Amino acid sequence: MTRIARETGTEVTDAEIIRRSAREPELFAEIFDRYYAEIYGYVARRLGPGLADDVAAETFLIAFDRRDRYDVAHPFARPWLYGIASNLVSRHHRAETRKYKALARVGVDEATDGHVDQIEGRVDAESTRGLPAAALPAKDRDVLLLVAWAGLSGEEAGRPRPVLPGIPAGPVANAEQALDRAAAAADARTFTPPRPDQWIYTELRIRTSAKPAGGVTGGPYKTYVRRHWERGDGKKSAEIVSGRVRVFDEFGRTSPPEDYPSLAALPTDPHALLRWVYAQNDSGPGAVGGKGRGATPVSQRQYEMAFQTLNVVLRENLLPPRTEAAIFRTMKTIPGVTLVDNAADAAGRPAIALGRTTEGRLHEEVLLDPKSYAYLGERAISIKGHTFRGVGDNPTAMPEYVKKGILQNLTVRTAAGIVSEPGQRTS
Repeated sequence: MTRIARETGTEVTDAEIIRRSAREPELFAEIFDRYYAEIYGYVARRLGPGLADDVAAETFLIAFDRRDRYDVAHPFARPWLYGIASNLVSRHHRAETRKYKALARVGVDEATDGHVDQIEGRVDAESTRGLPAAALPAKDRDVLLLVAWAGLSGEEAGRPRPVLPGIPAGPVANAEQALDRAAAAADARTFTPPRPDQWIYTELRIRTSAKPAGGVTGGPYKTYVRRHWERGDGKKSAEIVSGRVRVFDEFGRTSPPEDYPSLAALPTDPHALLRWVYAQNDSGPGAVGGKGRGATPVSQRQYEMAFQTLNVVLRENLLPPRTEAAIFRTMKTIPGVTLVDNAADAAGRPAIALGRTTEGRLHEEVLLDPKSYAYLGERAISIKGHTFRGVGDNPTAMPEYVKKGILQNLTVRTAAGIVSEPGQRTS
């Protein structure tokens, strides 16, 4: 019997142990005891014993870090752990491919004696003979090996598993589905509001043209980090100036607001929030009633500015879950927001990109984590070649030609949290 079983007199499920480990982290050692040898054996077969210790240990470290996301509706953690291990193995895909090609030539498994016989006993030998695992797509290879080596059922090995309870697993089909999941994930997030004397810290990593001014026509690019602190009562902010933290008094309100009290008071009904957004931008043309507050938008420019405004609020602030969820649901109501077909790159992290076209030549996108649907950042890409003449297309400015496909900006939020004083960062 396991340690917890001895204490309770009954065998406790993996799900219950993981649930309890959120408050008693030491209990997670039971999951390690139950599955380490099995995970080690699986990794050793795929990568060899030289890497197995490190990869198996990393599997449990990642599982421990993500234990609060485990779907306790599944009593057994075995498929979850194998999934993490398979993702880590994929990092060694090139070495693994070379290994399979070599094994296919000689017909020997260096990891385990008689291993080829085990595989042929578990899968259809005729269908796999002459088709080494290296020839399969990565996803199909993982399923094959999980069935053959780990003993998982086809359903366990191949079924996408939700990262967050109540949110469907698998890829999204369109922008509406991505925004629905992002809103649900935000609603499920735990959150403690900042006290008036605490500070909200945000850190952005921004990649843009290294040129001092003008349009972004291509490289070279530069990357810089922007760090900002906003006091919980909204009355002070802080930035790094000449290498030192400087605190500033806030005078008046920005549009959109950056102070937490104003953001926490925003309406959570999508239609009411959209009316608020339009009111922030109704001084220009395209609104019924001219400069009247809350005018009704009738132009694409108003839709563009609404999407941009919501993106700024997401990017620059740490928001209450209900407010963040409302922003995602409000984005869903803006015409023209679409899902980008290919996965985006948020500075080395995979991302879902969804956005809309601005002025017919620029695609401005919000980036979301493909598993947790958390906000990652934004990017802007030229989707049509055009001549740029400075801000407002100033006719006296030197013209520059911007080609289709040129990255204009990539901003990734690398930190957002509550700290005790300006200059302090979240871990």
